[in-house]
Amino acid sequence: MLPKGLGDLKKLVSKEKDVSSQIEEYKKVLEKNPKDLNTRLKLGDLYAKAGDKESAIKAYTEVAIKYAEEGFLVKAIAVNKIIVRLDPSRKEAHDRLADLYFQRGIVVEPLSGEAEASRGEAPQPAAPTQPAPPSQTSKETLAPFPVENLPLLAELSPEDLTFLRKMAAVKEFKSGEHLIQEGKKGGTFFILLEGNVKIFVTSREGSPAFLDRLGPGDFFRELPLVAQKGWQASVIADPACKTLEIPEAVLNPLLKKYPKVQSLLEETYRARELKLTLARVPLFTNLNPEERLTIAKYLKLEKFSKGTDIFKEGSPGDALYIIQSGSVGIHTALMEDEEVSVIKRSADQKELFLATLERGDFFGESALLTKEPRSATATATSEDTEVLKLSKEDLAHIVKQHPRILSVLKKYHEQRVQSTMDSLKSIL
Repeated sequence: MLPKGLGDLKKLVSKEKDVSSQIEEYKKVLEKNPKDLNTRLKLGDLYAKAGDKESAIKAYTEVAIKYAEEGFLVKAIAVNKIIVRLDPSRKEAHDRLADLYFQRGIVVEPLSGEAEASRGEAPQPAAPTQPAPPSQTSKETLAPFPVENLPLLAELSPEDLTFLRKMAAVKEFKSGEHLIQEGKKGGTFFILLEGNVKIFVTSREGSPAFLDRLGPGDFFRELPLVAQKGWQASVIADPACKTLEIPEAVLNPLLKKYPKVQSLLEETYRARELKLTLARVPLFTNLNPEERLTIAKYLKLEKFSKGTDIFKEGSPGDALYIIQSGSVGIHTALMEDEEVSVIKRSADQKELFLATLERGDFFGESALLTKEPRSATATATSEDTEVLKLSKEDLAHIVKQHPRILSVLKKYHEQRVQSTMDSLKSIL
């Protein structure tokens, strides 16, 4: 029969046993009663005492999530604080804390003895707070700017605007200064208050391509999925500018509460994602943003799951493709004379792999230039691969308007033919 409370359980587990033995005892109890949060919380303490930080955080996280689901917000906050103390870099714990604070209407709550108090233990006195040196004082601690005048935030309630004003920061940038550098990770949402910024992206050939110019009221960020790989573009003040910066941990709870704002951000992101893709493509890098937008009207988005052929070798060439997300493998069949074998290959080798293409790459141009059937097969090699399809007729129309595109197409076609020949020579 299971003990009724944590106090009874403590009697069951001898204090004289070492930490490892106690952990095993508590795990046995949890196997019989997995919903016992007090026992799971104690198990987290034991893991922490044993120096097993990851196991401790896992146990604490399960408790924190359950407390939040059951409406015990104070307890959920307390346990999340324990996680943050164990690992200050644990982003998901900070996000949960921001969400819980938002639900309770708390703007700033310093770490204290609440975690211990919520478990019936005496809180430890907090260490006195030392004032920050003048050089570390940030003038962005509050956002005195009238955020309620920003169109994006017009739907927020007065209470949420007050919360945002206290959690956001206003920051100034000098002309030419980077707000964001391509490739660097970040979790901040920006709203431009004054001045302008220019956005640049690195093309597949390594050259900078001008993407867009934003002004007051415009906003920019990377969605969480993309932010894991870092910012996809560089943002530079031109001239000096002032921004409202909102941490992602503060923004996400607001987006849950205001789905219209969430929809607007996603719609803007999708449009900017297309601009990013076209700016990376060598065919369009030297065009200006307005010219790229004109070309975008001819593109058709198609999605392919991993292992699906986009087109097969020998099929008619009716379109060119641009990769918006994911990756594509290009491969050709290995053929040999029935009587004389001229290709060195293993018994099960039926094709030659030519290349893996990624976002910003284009393919399928060979059949359009030579007017011959497809010389290779293109297969999606990642889940949810997205490509932009440009028909042969629309490409011809675009080339008439921008003749340089044809020169780039021919250059890449020649390079790829030579690369294929080199690959074939290696197995002859």
